[in-house]
Amino acid sequence: MSTRIKERILWLVVLMIVGLHIDLWGWNRIEPLLAGWIPYHLWYHGLLTLFVAVCMLWLALRIWPDPPADLISKEDMEKSS
Repeated sequence: MSTRIKERILWLVVLMIVGLHIDLWGWNRIEPLLAGWIPYHLWYHGLLTLFVAVCMLWLALRIWPDPPADLISKEDMEKSS
């Protein structure tokens, strides 16, 4: 995957998370209560936090760049194998 595509995916995920965080559709909303006592905004942001954590894990595992070849010595490569 090229660096340009990785950068676009990163920005798309960041913009999606920002858009979900604004939550314009839930203002002045109290119901529904989860388990009878957790307000809507609390469980919404809890789910959003879990979603962000999964996205960040995915970004770190799939899009994080490899280190430049000149920084990796042969000794380091032999130690890791």
